[in-house]
Amino acid sequence: MGGEVLRSNFVDFSLSPKHEMIRKTVRGYAEKEIAPVIRKYDRRQEPTPFALNQLGILGLTFPVLCGGEGMDHLSPGTAREKLKAAGTSLRLVMTVHVGLCMP
Repeated sequence: MGGEVLRSNFVDFSLSPKHEMIRKTVRGYAEKEIAPVIRKYDRRQEPTPFALNQLGILGLTFPVLCGGEGMDHLSPGTAREKLKAAGTSLRLVMTVHVGLCMP
């Protein structure tokens, strides 16, 4: 063991193909639909018309039998990260929804 590093002790921080799909999907939607207009809604303190449920990101950790995606708890974090880049208010909406409803 003297000075050797065991590679099996390292954490693999790479995203799985499913996490990459979530990241790309949410980023694309956020850049195209949210970023151009989110400040207008935030300044007026109006609810946003964005349908996060249509992306399937509000139920990422819910079991498939309950209408969710059945994914792990890294998945909503990945989605929230991309939402935050477009607008913090929507990230907060998702955080509260998932936090209150998460199984």
